[in-house]
Formats: sequence, structure tokens, C-alpha cells
Amino acid sequence: MASIAVESFKLATNECNIYGGFFVFSIGIIGSILNIIIFSSLKAFRETSTAFYMTVTSAVNIFQLVFGLLTRILINGYNIDPTKTLSSMCKAPQFI
Repeated sequence: MASIAVESFKLATNECNIYGGFFVFSIGIIGSILNIIIFSSLKAFRETSTAFYMTVTSAVNIFQLVFGLLTRILINGYNIDPTKTLSSMCKAPQFI
């Protein structure tokens, strides 16, 4: 009985990791791209240093989502470990 509960919990955790991770990934990428577009295109924002910092932060956020969250989704959700096949993916999590 406990084995069924444990397997059910593992399956639920796996599904939450996949669907929740892709939801956060999608919303994060869309939001960061919109931030970059807004802060770099409007003249009122281009004249302030805050807009520059927000643009850089959004670009770094995209990098973190791609190399951090997407890697985590692949490893935990699909048992695909890109850090073992790509040397750049192996080194990237150390800097994130």
C-alpha cells in the first residue's frame, strides 16, 4: 500500500515539475522579452540608467531560464541530462 502511495507521489511530482516548469519558463521568457522591447524602444526609458539595468536584468533572466530551469525540467521531468552530453551545459550551472 505504501509503495503505491510513493509511486503516486513520484508521478505527481514529476508531472508538476514538467507542467509547472514549462509554465514558469514560458511566462518568464515572454515577460523578459517584453521588458527588453519596452525598455529599449521607448525614448522615455532609454534616457534613464534604470532602463539599462532592467534591460540587462531581463537578458540575464532569459539566460538563467534557458540554462537553469530548462536543464532542470529535462533532468527531473524526462530523465535527459544535457550536462553529460554537452560540455557547455556541464559548465554553465556553476556560473548560474
